Amino acid sequence: MKQNYLFGRKASRHSKFPLYSTLVLLLCCQALFSQLTIPAGNGYTFLDARPLSVDYTFERTASIYTAAEMGIAPGSTITGIRYYLESTTFTSITPIKVYLSNTSGTSYFSMIYSNVVPSSQPQYSGTLPSSTFVAGRWIYIPFTTPFTYTGNNVQVLVETNAGNGPTESSVSKQFRWSPGPNNSTQNWSTWQTTFNNNQYGIPESGRPNIQLFYTTAGAAGNVSFDNTVFTASENTTAAIVVNRNGGSTGAVSVNYATSTGTATPGVDYTAASGTLTWADGDMAPKTINIPINADFVLDNAETVNLTLSNPVGTTIANGSTATLTITDVLPPMQGTYTVGIGGDYPSLTNAGGIFQQINTRIAGVSGPLTINIISDLTGETGNIELNEIAGGHPVLIQPFGSARTITGALSTTTNLGLIRFNGTDNVTINGSLAGASVASCQIGGDASIRQLTIVNNSVGTTAGILFQSAMSGAYNNTVKNVNVVGYSPGYGYGIMYRVFPHSGSVPSLVNNQNSRVENCSVKKVLTGIYSSGSTTSNPSTGLIITQNDISAMGTDRVSKNAVLIANETNPQVTFNKV
Repeated sequence: MKQNYLFGRKASRHSKFPLYSTLVLLLCCQALFSQLTIPAGNGYTFLDARPLSVDYTFERTASIYTAAEMGIAPGSTITGIRYYLESTTFTSITPIKVYLSNTSGTSYFSMIYSNVVPSSQPQYSGTLPSSTFVAGRWIYIPFTTPFTYTGNNVQVLVETNAGNGPTESSVSKQFRWSPGPNNSTQNWSTWQTTFNNNQYGIPESGRPNIQLFYTTAGAAGNVSFDNTVFTASENTTAAIVVNRNGGSTGAVSVNYATSTGTATPGVDYTAASGTLTWADGDMAPKTINIPINADFVLDNAETVNLTLSNPVGTTIANGSTATLTITDVLPPMQGTYTVGIGGDYPSLTNAGGIFQQINTRIAGVSGPLTINIISDLTGETGNIELNEIAGGHPVLIQPFGSARTITGALSTTTNLGLIRFNGTDNVTINGSLAGASVASCQIGGDASIRQLTIVNNSVGTTAGILFQSAMSGAYNNTVKNVNVVGYSPGYGYGIMYRVFPHSGSVPSLVNNQNSRVENCSVKKVLTGIYSSGSTTSNPSTGLIITQNDISAMGTDRVSKNAVLIANETNPQVTFNKV
């Protein structure tokens, strides 16, 4: 298979790089792949969400690439296509179809869609998982129906069919486009529940950048690195892909080897060398696996040199060298972290917040965590929950320096909890600046040591603080010395412990055990404190609800249930003021 890189531009919904950025991108493209770049000497690069977006319910993007631009021998079989994703902030599963057709045309006028779509079967029809979309990489779509090229121009038509309304914004996925011949692309898009095949498209003088993979009968083809820049994190294995391109006749082979860049073999990675072999008719990509060691030391990205040599029965295309960059892995988390203005993290539950960091830290958590809230937090969205921590290390969340307020509203009420824990064990939220506990036997507790307030401004059935069992249960979780305020007495919960996932037909086998709510104030909700086990035959145990104040009146009242308990064995509910 030979790779051709064809460049186009879109006139709307794009951002234009400044000239210095454009030149850098162009040079990078030519360095990555030394084969045909179209148009030659292109000096501008643009970004657009199409063709693999689901910004709209339905999108269609048709582009024409000329025979002169491609340089493919007639009779060749095109077996796949790739698009370059320049940047991404969010991706969802993308249901797509890809059609190729031979054409003598070079441009479009505004046409209805049914006059553009080929009558033949699509080359690809399926879904691309969100994990496919990695910024700075080519996205490969292998054709299930290979396409026979006749020597004409080629039209590439891509359909995306989310079918349930927009799920991404126009900047969630930014594909690389570049200037092209006049009206070389036409697009259609709609948010309607069905797509109108009689809808007229919009011609544009630009096209998305593509790579075409193909094979020519009787040719041995060449071999090349899939890319000349690879990345891998510490404590993983780097997968270096080498392709056979342009033909499959005869057996071919090539040697490979790593060599020292700025990374040290035996310390940062395990050196690798050997021979890759393709049998007659074999065009499957081959993978070189390079184990990357973990040093858990903060250092700069380090590099490994990769080389192909001694080709037998073939040639090396696109250069014989590539670079593997080893990205740093942060050390495991333990100790004290600050959240708020000027802190280690800006939020608890938002993207870039500490919950996300704990969940995704490759090295994990190695000891107890203390999370100090050093300023009021506003704009919490509840988007990211704190998941179960391997090893069950305890987590303490507390105000620091002064009384603090955490305020927010859920971006989607399906998350249910503003501050949410999913199967997490050994969590304590202690609102006392001194880490105090209330003196015993005080009805309604002690308001003076409630120095953390959580305000849930979400409308609907949501909770200010939510612990849920997940698949392995949530044990030993405590909320103490906290004020919890809801949106309205007609909505939601203050503090909630629930078994989830769970249904009446498939009861969960796990529960929340040893849950505790102590010296908290709950206002402006439908239900103040809620705790439920799985079933009467599989109840939760160890629940303690003590010395809480749920007695507010008027617009601050808890309108229905001060405390609601189900499927619990011997709960202790004492000294609460309701």
